[in-house]
Amino acid sequence: MTQRIALAPTDRQKLWRGHGPQILCRRPHPSCLNGVDNDVDLSAVGPCLKQHGYSFVGRYLGGPCYQFTALSLREAQALSAAGLWLVSIYVGANAVRRFSCGIQSVEQGRHDGQEAAALAQQVSQPRHTAIYLNLEPQQITPLETWLTYVDTWIQTVADSGYVPGVYSSTSQLKRIHELVGVNAAVLYWVTGGRIKAPHTPPPCPQEFLSFAHLWQYVHQVSVCDIPGMDIDSAANPLGMWSLS
Repeated sequence: MTQRIALAPTDRQKLWRGHGPQILCRRPHPSCLNGVDNDVDLSAVGPCLKQHGYSFVGRYLGGPCYQFTALSLREAQALSAAGLWLVSIYVGANAVRRFSCGIQSVEQGRHDGQEAAALAQQVSQPRHTAIYLNLEPQQITPLETWLTYVDTWIQTVADSGYVPGVYSSTSQLKRIHELVGVNAAVLYWVTGGRIKAPHTPPPCPQEFLSFAHLWQYVHQVSVCDIPGMDIDSAANPLGMWSLS
């Protein structure tokens, strides 16, 4: 049976479709959760991650800027069977000093939002769960350009039945938060590791950014003999999904 911690479009909890503010109800959780994210297949280490106290795994669906191993249905099944939640990431059009790919336009935002939803369906991700747009820090295109792209991507993903999220730096998330509104059903995942090693229980995302739901608080450590792991905390499992 497919499980999900989802945003169902009810009277109190609706997908934002760009037609005025909608309410996003975040369920309280007694403590925050530890998780990891990486760009390699983590199927084999699911049980190890669970045994070490991790509750969720962030994995990439793909996207115009993604060149590594994408999440597969087989991996999603294996991680779910290990008792882990999944968090989906889509690497959209980016323009930073290190690299540039895709065009940050309305057309690209619409195309990428549709592709993100299609890739989620390929791995059987349930509707009304979250897909996070990976927007690298320090975009070098004009503010209006990348905000227009992100806004279109958010609306397209919501129209496809998924919950849009954005995974980016504090300064860029603040700009997006101002654009879409305080009550919009958009989830925020803030990057910027400030801690050298994982904590149990982890620091909560709101300690770093008040409206963040996820926080990447440790960069590039080895976990379960897998190098390059980023450690994340979550306020609760909202938007996460599982196939078990």
